[in-house]
Amino acid sequence: MLNIIRMELFRLLKSKSFYVIMIVLVIMGFASAYFLNVRIHEVMEKGGKIQLNRTVVSVPEGGRYFIGINYNANSLIKEKITVLEEVSVILSSAAVMLFTGVFTVLYISGEKNCGFTKNIVSCVKKRRFILYSQIITMSVFVLLEFLVLLLAAELGSIMFLDNFSYELPLEQLQCIGLKFLLYIAFAIFLILVSAAFKNNVLPVIISIFLSLGIITAVIGCAGDIIAKKSGYDAFHYLEKYLVVRNIQVLSISSFAEIHLTVLLAAVAAILVYSSIAAAVIEKRDIK
Repeated sequence: MLNIIRMELFRLLKSKSFYVIMIVLVIMGFASAYFLNVRIHEVMEKGGKIQLNRTVVSVPEGGRYFIGINYNANSLIKEKITVLEEVSVILSSAAVMLFTGVFTVLYISGEKNCGFTKNIVSCVKKRRFILYSQIITMSVFVLLEFLVLLLAAELGSIMFLDNFSYELPLEQLQCIGLKFLLYIAFAIFLILVSAAFKNNVLPVIISIFLSLGIITAVIGCAGDIIAKKSGYDAFHYLEKYLVVRNIQVLSISSFAEIHLTVLLAAVAAILVYSSIAAAVIEKRDIK
């Protein structure tokens, strides 16, 4: 098991796409701080008012992050901004989810295409050990994403932000921790999808649709239709436990109200997806 994990980590660190993603995250961290500072000055020039450690009272229209794929920067316009708040906003956007999802699918599919899985399947007592090593590897990948983004955003904030704060409140650390669990659940789901299909075309499409929130939107529309006809809004209740939705809506400001729900959703998703993926891998033909 340990040897398999070491081999997986070696493959991860040898992957060129891994370093491309890390470089892009560094650029995002610096760009986030720069454009946020530009947006703050724009707001103040147009008469925006700031309260102590709270969001701006009046914010002119505009200010969306082009790097975050449709995420509004206005929620970060405060008297003091911490790096955890910046990173939380970036992680709620589709960009990082897109990188994580597509990389996970291509990484897992690459194992099958290059014969890596076929070569090691005879070396393990149970095939699920392969799955566990993949989950650990993807968890390391997500952790490195978070660390690189945190470091880049902090350095960028020191360089560009006039109102940057070095504080790391416990609540903000807990919020980032929950997002870490949600991203792991997201990666495990895509490992499951990759294991269920022989080619990587459909898994890549699914990862893109999930990252852009298209599947979540479809589920929400279906729930609205059913609620209007039946009078029972079951989908609205279910929506609170969807991994991608929680990644998108969880923010520092909303953390206190929904942290327990998000924690339950993340842990349950990790356990359920892992169990189903283990069953799929045990029964799958390795060619």
